Amino acid sequence: MPAECSEGQGRLARTLQGAFVSRQQPLCSLAMDWILDPRAHIFGLIALAMALFVWGRWRYDLVALTTLLVAVALGLVEQGKAFASFGDKAVITVALILVISKAVQESGILDGLSNQLVKLRHRPLLFMLALTGIGTFLSAFINNVGALVLLMPLALRASPEPAKVLMPLSFGTILGGLVTQIGTPPNLIIASLRSNLTDAEAFGMFDFAWVGLPVALAGLLFLVLIGWRLIPQGRTADERGLAFEMKDYITEILAVSDATALDTAINELELLAEGEIRIVGIRRGSRRLSGNLRSERVQADDLLVVRAGPIALEGWLKATGFAIAGSRDFVDEYLNGSDANVMEVVVSPGSVAEGQSARGLLMRQRFAINLLGLARQGQVFRERVAHVPLQVGDTLLLQGSEESLALALKEIGLLPLADRDLRLSQTGRPPDRLPLFLFTSAIAATALGWVEIQIAFAATVAILLFLGRIDIRRVYDSVDRAIIILLGCMLPLGDALQSVVVDGVSAAEWIAYGLTGLTGALEPFWLLVLVFVVTMTLSDAMNNVATAAVMAPIAVTVAQATGASPDAFLMAVAVAASCAFLTPIGHKNNLLVMGPGGYRFSDYWRMGLPLELLIILIATPLIWHFWG
Repeated sequence: MPAECSEGQGRLARTLQGAFVSRQQPLCSLAMDWILDPRAHIFGLIALAMALFVWGRWRYDLVALTTLLVAVALGLVEQGKAFASFGDKAVITVALILVISKAVQESGILDGLSNQLVKLRHRPLLFMLALTGIGTFLSAFINNVGALVLLMPLALRASPEPAKVLMPLSFGTILGGLVTQIGTPPNLIIASLRSNLTDAEAFGMFDFAWVGLPVALAGLLFLVLIGWRLIPQGRTADERGLAFEMKDYITEILAVSDATALDTAINELELLAEGEIRIVGIRRGSRRLSGNLRSERVQADDLLVVRAGPIALEGWLKATGFAIAGSRDFVDEYLNGSDANVMEVVVSPGSVAEGQSARGLLMRQRFAINLLGLARQGQVFRERVAHVPLQVGDTLLLQGSEESLALALKEIGLLPLADRDLRLSQTGRPPDRLPLFLFTSAIAATALGWVEIQIAFAATVAILLFLGRIDIRRVYDSVDRAIIILLGCMLPLGDALQSVVVDGVSAAEWIAYGLTGLTGALEPFWLLVLVFVVTMTLSDAMNNVATAAVMAPIAVTVAQATGASPDAFLMAVAVAASCAFLTPIGHKNNLLVMGPGGYRFSDYWRMGLPLELLIILIATPLIWHFWG
């Protein structure tokens, strides 16, 4: 232990050492002590939560809430403090920044970028630099998911090879969040925890830039010059399944004159196949019917446009007596008609579709649109697509009128891919500069120390509401409630690492000494590198918010036990928690581009591993220089 370590810290180390390596206590008795130790309980509970985050079987907000409730039941978290963190300024600021980001996104002020970027489409390298650079810059100030949502349709429209630009764009928007306090939720958490875990004030707006800006710039250059070349060749629309093969989904059926199912309502015909058949249109003579056809009755010689897999279709034809007409020209004409558009969309974070099926969303009844196809992580569902619970990043093939599709995208929270010219805001108004002006003013006021960040952003939201720049009915829809619940539930669990104490030793100290004991007499700098790598690895497998909340108390205790600067270790956690580049599940942006880019799970580490190594080499010396 370094000489500058205080006498109290030395006594703590000796106490912990005795707890870990006592040879006089029988092994079975030592094991029983560990089982009964509340510090082991909180550590085990958090470890279990991490395992469930990685497994992904249940939503992370549900896992966090359940873990918190179990901690309360075990007496590890006081009942009166269980939900106190929902009033933490980090949680409040995250909610407010999501609302403001949505207002800026829908203001149309950034639409002018599209025309300028499209001009560069014939110069791929310059286009990638401009697109990824803008994404990196925007994500330093607005939600990085929002930055990606703004630019992804443009990348798909302007780039002849979207797979070459989507992953760099995703990574760039993640890197941009490292630069400011509001760029990503882990930075807000670390800024708040600095005042809770140490005697220092919270990190300021641009304190993160000393390390985050060089890392973001270096990462941007890597992505543009080298990274995209590491993506395997041949990631095209045909391979990735984004441009769904319509012949696998849409069939023309003739209602022959002697069929047993004539004069049967459409909804009854669909029930014959238990919902695996969807009739999306009818041609009756010169008329073409679409929309909500549930009560329409089939007449002789009707031509039905049917979405069905081959297995379901075979049994349905036998039950109805109908026949395959096989006219691809009619199907193409129908689907390309002005009243029956086909559009590819992606389920975006915060969408009400997450966790619900198309049937549960009542897509047909509410919006008169049909779900024709569903793809997830490159795998196309062939059957029962209406029953599959949707996830963020799922690619959907929808069919309906232009108006019904626009309404569904707005109400459900879907990102259009096929119809590139459809604006997300759907406002029809000229660009509104007020949201951006108020936002930049709030940032400036915070940076100058005139007002705390949550007050500045709350005032911004209030002004936008009073002036009618935000639809008050949609304010809460702008907030990713799952993230807020995750934040509010994980912060008390992180606090419990400090508050659960046995014999004067907290759980965080208990874990920290175990970590330092395993690594031997490492210098504080190399312990910093170790904390950085461990945090980065966890973030690749689980939510970055949970990673930051759990690792911050441990990192501070490691710093204090070795006489190092807690600020350096906190900054290491902040940077590393936001660097999830090895997997599509580490960050929502990676998941969003997986379907449209046609990426496989293994594609991410090809570009992500060298990027993470580069970040470690650049970030850790910078952290030690500026904060150590």
